[in-house]
Amino acid sequence: MALGFFLTNFVVLQQKLYVFMESAQHFETLTAKIHELGESKRNAVNALARSEEHTSELQSRVDISYAVFCLK
Repeated sequence: MALGFFLTNFVVLQQKLYVFMESAQHFETLTAKIHELGESKRNAVNALARSEEHTSELQSRVDISYAVFCLK
């Protein structure tokens, strides 16, 4: 009788451990995806900032070129 009770509890604990391990794997996967999204967002923001800097530099060069053209 005690052996049957032990085996039943063992099987239940084994099932709970399996569910816990699956949850842990899902959590790791979700954490990795969140990290990737964060990196993507950071990269997009950096690219936008660089784009704005390049646009500003280009506008400055156009302004200078126009001023030089007007002086000639």
